[in-house]
Formats: sequence, C-alpha cells, structure tokens
Amino acid sequence: MNPALQPSKIAIIQTAFIGDVVFASPLCRAIKRAYPESSLTFVCTPRALDVARALPGVDRAIAFDKRGQHRGFGGLRRIAIDLNGPDLVVVPHLSPRSALLAFLSRHSSPKQMRIGWSSGLLRPFFTHPVIKDRTLSFVRRTLKCLEPLGIESETSLSLIAPSVEIEKARAIPNIDRGIGLIIGSERVTKRWPAASFAQLADAIVERGQTPVFLGAPNEKTIAEEILATMQQPNSALNLVGNTIAESMGVIHCLRGVIGGDSGLVHISRALHRPTVVLFGPTSPIMHDWETHARPVSLSFDCQPCHRHGPQKCPRGDLRCLRQLDVHLVIKAFEALKPPV
Repeated sequence: MNPALQPSKIAIIQTAFIGDVVFASPLCRAIKRAYPESSLTFVCTPRALDVARALPGVDRAIAFDKRGQHRGFGGLRRIAIDLNGPDLVVVPHLSPRSALLAFLSRHSSPKQMRIGWSSGLLRPFFTHPVIKDRTLSFVRRTLKCLEPLGIESETSLSLIAPSVEIEKARAIPNIDRGIGLIIGSERVTKRWPAASFAQLADAIVERGQTPVFLGAPNEKTIAEEILATMQQPNSALNLVGNTIAESMGVIHCLRGVIGGDSGLVHISRALHRPTVVLFGPTSPIMHDWETHARPVSLSFDCQPCHRHGPQKCPRGDLRCLRQLDVHLVIKAFEALKPPV
C-alpha cells in the first residue's frame, strides 16, 4: 500500500454493463480494506445501481445516466460536482466519457490521484495511467488499477443482497427448493434456446425442485415461450421482470442458478450460490472461477468468436448453444453439490 496516500474520499467509475460492475467487486473490497476510514462512492449506469449498492465496501452509489439526463458536458459536470472532490479516483473502464468525468472531479482536490487506462487519448486524464492487458481475465484486468497503490487482491466475486429483498423472497412458496434459470442475456447470441430451458425446467420438476425463471422485463416473451413448451408449466415460478434488487434477494434463497454468460448469472456467483454458466460465443477463460461456479462449453473450433458476444452468429447456426445438451448441463450442476 502507498503509505503517502491516505484518501478520505474515493470514487470508482464503472459505467459499462452490469457484469462489469460485478467484476469490480474485488477492486472495491481491496480498496476499502486498504483505506477503511475512507468514504467510497461508486458511479455506474442507472441500470446497474442496485448492483453497485450491493458491492462490498461501497458507501454511496451514484447513477450516471450518460444517455439521458446526464448527456453532454453539462451532465458530466453535475456528476463531477456531486462526487465532491475525491482524493482518489479509479476508472477500470476504457471510456473517454468516464476519463473526462474523473478529470472534472478534481475541482476541489488539486492533489487528486487518478488511476485509469493509458490507452490512446485517455492517458492525459490520469495522474497514474495503467497499461490495459487484454490477455488477463476481466477481474484481473480490473485489479491492475491497484498497482499504483501497491495493493493486492484476491479475484473472487462478492455482493451483499439487500436484506429487505431477502425477507420478501423467503415468503415465496417453495423458494428454498428453487433452481434459478437465467433465461436471457444482453446479446441474443448468448441465449440458450427456449426449448432447452423448457427441457431443463421439466427435469428440475422431476427431481422434486422448482424451476424459477429470472430475467429482464424485455425477456418476458422468452419465459412465455419456455412455459408453452414445458410439460409441467404450472410447477415453474416465473419472476422474469423483477428488479435487479428483487432478483438478488431471490437468488440468495435459491439452491443454485443456471444460465448463460450474463449479468444475473455473475451476480449469482457473487452471492456465492452454486452456479453453472453456459458459454457459446464468449470464452470461459476470461473468468476466475470460484469453487461454487462452473462453466459449460462445447469447445467447437469456432469458439470463442467474440469478446462480449456478436450481434449475429458468424456461422448463422449458433451451434455452440443450440447443440449444448441438457443432460450435460444437469451433470455439471449436480457436480457442484448444491446445499440441501
């Protein structure tokens, strides 16, 4: 740890996807451990606000609506003022907008330390630019921002589900026998077919457990398609459309979770639930796996084809997910030995 730095106010700016906010949890934990008396503020998109509030060590979360009310320089300026002159700013996100926000926040802290990527035109915005290593996993890449501080960290993900949402979830019938199925993803090419989820859900019912569908509001039609294909649809619990906070409360109470490479699935990992992650176009080697989490992939020669998932399958058949067998997924989940 840098002995000369004793920040009273720290800001972390990560305005990418929900999964990227989850991947910042080891960073937050390490910084708070190094500077326990500091106030840690996390800046994220409005959609990721519930996740930011659940990050270990975060005292305050700010929603930066970069495509809405905070669009343009005026919006950046308002958020910068709201940060109230942090002594230390960390930006684990390759973004000109985030870099400029960090720079603008220095107005009342002239000796501010700013850590971010040295790529291209971003370097002048930071007092301590760091080289971004794309060969590293998502979490290890983020943790490189700790190097100027002389801090080290483990890579395991962690979140703290809201207690009020946990209590609400516990009131749901049979939730303690539930297996969460994350049915969607930000990219269509990372979604396991509805027919496969229906087969998996029926297999869960046959084992005396409850399939619990989780996902974003715009994925309700996927849930309806799965239910229409199931043999025992009345045995499933459809919670697709819940808020992120509500979903975290539910996941906390489940026996485990299965789903594609998406934010909610990585939230499950961070909540320490047995989790199976289905990989198609993206790569499982970009993650550091906890003992309670396991990736499943067919490993075709065309995999992976994209870092975050393409808009369309280059082959046109999405065989990497369509040929992913339900029995293989069940076997991987049972190997995790979910809690009784």
